[in-house]
Amino acid sequence: MDKAATIVDKAKQLQNERGQLNHMWEEIAEVLAPERVGFVSNLTSEGSTNVKRESKIYDTTPLMAKRSLVNAIGGMLRPKSADPGKWFDITPEDDTILDKDKAAKEWVEFAEDRLWKALYNPKAQFIQATGEVDDDLITFGTGAGFLGMRRDKKGFLFRSFHLAKTFIEMDYDNQPNSVYIIEWLTAKQAAAKWGRENIGKTAQKALVSSDKIQTNEKYEFIWCVKPRYELDPERIDNLNMPWMSIVIAAADEHIVLEEGFKYFPFFFPRWDTRSGEAYGRGPGVLALPDVLTLNQMGKTMLRGLHRAVAPPWLLPSDSMVNAPQMQPDGISYYDAKAIRNLGLSNPFIQMESRAQIPWGLNAQTAGREQLMALFFRNVLNLPVDSPQMTATEVIQRREEFVREIGAVFGRLESDYTGPIVEHAFNTMLDNGSFGTPDQIPESLQGANIEFRFASPVEKAKRQIEETTVMEGLQEVVALSEVWPEVKNRYNGDAIGKFIAKARDFPVGLTHDDAKVAEMGQQQQEAAAKEQQMQQMERGAAMAGSLPPEALAAAGGGEGEAA
Repeated sequence: MDKAATIVDKAKQLQNERGQLNHMWEEIAEVLAPERVGFVSNLTSEGSTNVKRESKIYDTTPLMAKRSLVNAIGGMLRPKSADPGKWFDITPEDDTILDKDKAAKEWVEFAEDRLWKALYNPKAQFIQATGEVDDDLITFGTGAGFLGMRRDKKGFLFRSFHLAKTFIEMDYDNQPNSVYIIEWLTAKQAAAKWGRENIGKTAQKALVSSDKIQTNEKYEFIWCVKPRYELDPERIDNLNMPWMSIVIAAADEHIVLEEGFKYFPFFFPRWDTRSGEAYGRGPGVLALPDVLTLNQMGKTMLRGLHRAVAPPWLLPSDSMVNAPQMQPDGISYYDAKAIRNLGLSNPFIQMESRAQIPWGLNAQTAGREQLMALFFRNVLNLPVDSPQMTATEVIQRREEFVREIGAVFGRLESDYTGPIVEHAFNTMLDNGSFGTPDQIPESLQGANIEFRFASPVEKAKRQIEETTVMEGLQEVVALSEVWPEVKNRYNGDAIGKFIAKARDFPVGLTHDDAKVAEMGQQQQEAAAKEQQMQQMERGAAMAGSLPPEALAAAGGGEGEAA
């Protein structure tokens, strides 16, 4: 089987394997992300299905709860408040290099600034794309994003992809390493994108057809990015990159375009995963039963309120008895003759509403509180010091925050922010955005580079550790008043470094190791000089206090000794 046929078969296999999951995602989309429906509909009609999709939503609380979590996660993963606006740090694996080498420290700060500006260039669409990925991540448990270069090759371009047409294959470490994206295009659209000579015979025939049906028909194209395991070390071109990028016209199993990437260009953040699962499970999956219940309650309450305001009517009729019409303002007819035989009049009767509005409101309130908890509304805000809380209470709240949300952030850093920053950094390093190789400080050449993230979770962890250290130091000070030698156990310089890092001190407020060593040497020399001066002063004072005869005796003694 040739390359094109293999890719087509693999794409179909991945589509079939995800059938049940698509139905669940469709149900979630209908109530939490109406703009994302289309998982079970024909992909050829994407964007045109379920025109009245918002009509199924009767309570917007789930949408607001989801939006709050989406905004919070985006703000915590990529906080804008970190000085000077960066949410990541570039550091060598051996971080003592930055303490020892001032040039290395300056280069890292320069690289961080260049990288941050490249990501947040408006043309890169980083904010827009990551916002869409965040939304899918919370709603479905998985997001699909892409990091490439703009057509002018002068900067990055970020994109997000609809999960309905994106299929993931995992490696042995259960990490995404291959992606298949299904696109349905008319022959005209495909020709404009790849050139009419490249789109396959079936689509080419449609270009010259006079049949409007055939002209407007959409054809399946598969874009696959996967590892290229056989590389020629003597070739340097797009067809010899570590990652294969290939587009297939499925109808003809024809290769439309083949290129390559040096780095895997996709990132797939997953909220929570199980062993062997390619796709994650997010708050939207867990909250679906509550969302559906709350939505049904909203529909029932709306009907109840309508009936309470405009109850149905009973009208007399000698000729017709029909089924009761219980909708608001509904009209039902009763047998007027029977009523008259009983000696009763036959008035118009407005039926009594039996809607239990207070019960419904109480149930809705409870359902909304439950939903808010499922979307982490109770732990989204990082606890801060306040007069109403003791230091112990603040620490306990911070520990709860880390416990509830910390595991999620660890996964998102490895699946999401980590790949983005690493890919962008390596690309800029390759194209010389950080200068030529000889401009990189010698201490950093060949060093393993790591990326650390300034998320609120990490800050909370550091604050917990810093508070623990400060409380311990208070006890040490108290003990040293009784046993002074206790202070010898602790490294003051190391403690200072730890506190500066925990408090996120700006780089300019601290000295590097070389400067600290120089200042220590100067302090020792100054202390030795001061001690010498004190000794000389004590000697002069002692000499001045002796009587003349003692001085004479001392002088005579020296003369005799000589």
